[in-house]
Amino acid sequence: MDRQHKSLTDLPTIKGVKELTQIAVITRNTEKMARQLSRNLNLGSFKIFTAKQPELFNASYDNQPEDWSMKAGLTWLGDLQLEIIQPVEGKSVYDDYLNDRNQRPGIEHVFFSTENYDQTKNNFHKLGYALKQEAQLNAAGRLGIIPIPALPSFLSHLA
Repeated sequence: MDRQHKSLTDLPTIKGVKELTQIAVITRNTEKMARQLSRNLNLGSFKIFTAKQPELFNASYDNQPEDWSMKAGLTWLGDLQLEIIQPVEGKSVYDDYLNDRNQRPGIEHVFFSTENYDQTKNNFHKLGYALKQEAQLNAAGRLGIIPIPALPSFLSHLA
Protein backbone atom coordinates (compact mmCIF):
# COMPACT_ATOMS: atom_id res chain seq x y z
CA MET A 1 0.00 0.00 0.00
CA ASP A 2 1.39 3.40 -0.97
CA ARG A 3 1.06 6.26 1.48
CA GLN A 4 0.89 9.81 0.18
CA HIS A 5 1.91 12.66 2.46
CA LYS A 6 1.51 16.35 1.76
CA SER A 7 4.56 17.41 3.77
CA LEU A 8 7.36 16.13 5.96
CA THR A 9 5.34 17.04 9.06
CA ASP A 10 2.66 14.62 7.85
CA LEU A 11 5.03 11.63 8.15
CA PRO A 12 4.43 9.34 11.15
CA THR A 13 7.17 8.66 13.69
CA ILE A 14 8.89 5.34 13.00
CA LYS A 15 10.11 3.50 16.09
CA GLY A 16 13.55 1.90 15.95
CA VAL A 17 15.40 4.41 13.73
CA LYS A 18 18.58 5.51 15.55
CA GLU A 19 20.69 7.85 13.45
CA LEU A 20 21.49 9.06 9.96
CA THR A 21 24.72 7.36 8.94
CA GLN A 22 25.01 7.74 5.16
CA ILE A 23 24.04 9.75 2.09
CA ALA A 24 24.28 8.05 -1.31
CA VAL A 25 24.72 9.33 -4.84
CA ILE A 26 23.67 7.09 -7.74
CA THR A 27 25.57 7.29 -11.02
CA ARG A 28 26.52 5.23 -14.09
CA ASN A 29 30.26 5.69 -13.36
CA THR A 30 31.51 5.30 -9.79
CA GLU A 31 35.15 6.15 -10.52
CA LYS A 32 34.32 9.34 -12.44
CA MET A 33 31.88 10.52 -9.75
CA ALA A 34 34.45 9.77 -7.01
CA ARG A 35 37.07 11.90 -8.81
CA GLN A 36 34.57 14.76 -9.28
CA LEU A 37 33.34 14.73 -5.67
CA SER A 38 36.89 14.42 -4.30
CA ARG A 39 38.06 17.38 -6.38
CA ASN A 40 34.98 19.61 -6.10
CA LEU A 41 34.27 19.03 -2.40
CA ASN A 42 37.89 18.60 -1.30
CA LEU A 43 37.21 15.08 -0.01
CA GLY A 44 39.69 12.32 0.63
CA SER A 45 39.88 9.27 -1.58
CA PHE A 46 37.01 6.82 -2.00
CA LYS A 47 37.36 3.09 -1.34
CA ILE A 48 35.85 1.54 -4.48
CA PHE A 49 34.61 -2.06 -4.62
CA THR A 50 32.03 -4.25 -6.35
CA ALA A 51 29.31 -5.84 -4.22
CA LYS A 52 27.99 -9.02 -5.84
CA GLN A 53 27.43 -12.71 -5.06
CA PRO A 54 28.68 -14.24 -2.77
CA GLU A 55 29.37 -11.12 -0.61
CA LEU A 56 25.94 -9.66 -1.49
CA PHE A 57 23.35 -12.36 -0.80
CA ASN A 58 19.68 -12.93 0.05
CA ALA A 59 18.99 -10.16 -2.44
CA SER A 60 15.49 -9.27 -3.56
CA TYR A 61 13.61 -6.64 -5.56
CA ASP A 62 9.82 -6.19 -5.23
CA ASN A 63 9.72 -9.19 -2.85
CA GLN A 64 11.17 -11.49 -5.52
CA PRO A 65 14.68 -13.00 -5.47
CA GLU A 66 16.97 -10.86 -7.64
CA ASP A 67 20.74 -11.13 -7.92
CA TRP A 68 21.48 -7.43 -8.33
CA SER A 69 24.98 -6.07 -7.92
CA MET A 70 26.63 -2.67 -7.65
CA LYS A 71 29.96 -0.90 -7.81
CA ALA A 72 30.30 1.35 -4.78
CA GLY A 73 32.66 4.02 -3.52
CA LEU A 74 32.84 5.07 0.14
CA THR A 75 34.42 7.96 2.01
CA TRP A 76 33.72 9.80 5.27
CA LEU A 77 32.65 13.35 6.06
CA GLY A 78 33.17 13.38 9.82
CA ASP A 79 30.74 10.78 11.17
CA LEU A 80 28.69 10.70 7.95
CA GLN A 81 29.53 8.25 5.19
CA LEU A 82 29.23 9.36 1.57
CA GLU A 83 28.49 6.49 -0.80
CA ILE A 84 28.51 6.38 -4.59
CA ILE A 85 26.59 3.52 -6.23
CA GLN A 86 26.68 2.35 -9.83
CA PRO A 87 24.16 -0.38 -10.67
CA VAL A 88 25.93 -3.27 -12.43
CA GLU A 89 23.54 -6.23 -12.90
CA GLY A 90 19.96 -7.17 -12.11
CA LYS A 91 16.88 -5.12 -11.27
CA SER A 92 17.54 -2.53 -8.57
CA VAL A 93 16.23 0.73 -7.18
CA TYR A 94 19.52 2.26 -8.31
CA ASP A 95 18.83 1.44 -11.95
CA ASP A 96 15.22 2.63 -11.50
CA TYR A 97 16.46 5.94 -10.10
CA LEU A 98 18.74 6.64 -13.05
CA ASN A 99 16.13 5.54 -15.60
CA ASP A 100 13.50 7.79 -14.00
CA ARG A 101 15.92 10.75 -14.16
CA ASN A 102 17.08 10.32 -17.76
CA GLN A 103 20.39 8.88 -16.46
CA ARG A 104 21.22 12.02 -14.41
CA PRO A 105 23.14 11.14 -11.24
CA GLY A 106 21.96 12.47 -7.91
CA ILE A 107 21.36 11.88 -4.21
CA GLU A 108 19.05 8.88 -4.10
CA HIS A 109 18.93 7.79 -0.48
CA VAL A 110 19.77 8.43 3.11
CA PHE A 111 20.72 5.51 5.32
CA PHE A 112 19.59 5.11 8.93
CA SER A 113 20.94 2.70 11.51
CA THR A 114 18.34 0.85 13.57
CA GLU A 115 18.03 -0.66 17.02
CA ASN A 116 16.63 -3.88 15.55
CA TYR A 117 16.44 -4.35 11.76
CA ASP A 118 13.50 -6.79 11.66
CA GLN A 119 11.45 -4.87 14.21
CA THR A 120 12.03 -1.53 12.46
CA LYS A 121 11.20 -3.10 9.07
CA ASN A 122 7.97 -4.37 10.65
CA ASN A 123 7.18 -0.90 12.06
CA PHE A 124 7.50 0.60 8.55
CA HIS A 125 5.34 -2.19 7.10
CA LYS A 126 2.57 -1.59 9.68
CA LEU A 127 2.43 2.04 8.51
CA GLY A 128 2.11 0.95 4.86
CA TYR A 129 5.76 1.33 3.78
CA ALA A 130 6.93 -1.89 2.14
CA LEU A 131 10.46 -2.91 1.24
CA LYS A 132 11.38 -2.35 -2.39
CA GLN A 133 14.81 -3.98 -2.25
CA GLU A 134 16.73 -5.97 0.33
CA ALA A 135 20.04 -7.81 0.72
CA GLN A 136 22.77 -8.82 3.10
CA LEU A 137 26.32 -7.59 2.58
CA ASN A 138 28.91 -9.89 4.14
CA ALA A 139 27.78 -11.62 7.34
CA ALA A 140 26.57 -8.68 9.47
CA GLY A 141 25.36 -6.05 7.01
CA ARG A 142 21.63 -6.11 6.23
CA LEU A 143 19.99 -3.41 4.18
CA GLY A 144 16.42 -2.72 3.28
CA ILE A 145 15.16 -0.04 0.94
CA ILE A 146 11.78 1.51 1.66
CA PRO A 147 10.36 4.24 -0.61
CA ILE A 148 9.05 7.22 1.36
CA PRO A 149 6.62 9.14 -0.91
CA ALA A 150 6.83 12.44 0.98
CA LEU A 151 10.50 12.69 0.01
CA PRO A 152 10.48 12.71 -3.80
CA SER A 153 13.45 10.86 -5.32
CA PHE A 154 14.65 9.78 -1.90
CA LEU A 155 14.54 6.35 -0.34
CA SER A 156 15.07 5.50 3.28
CA HIS A 157 17.54 2.68 3.88
CA LEU A 158 17.69 0.65 7.08
CA ALA A 159 20.66 -1.16 8.54
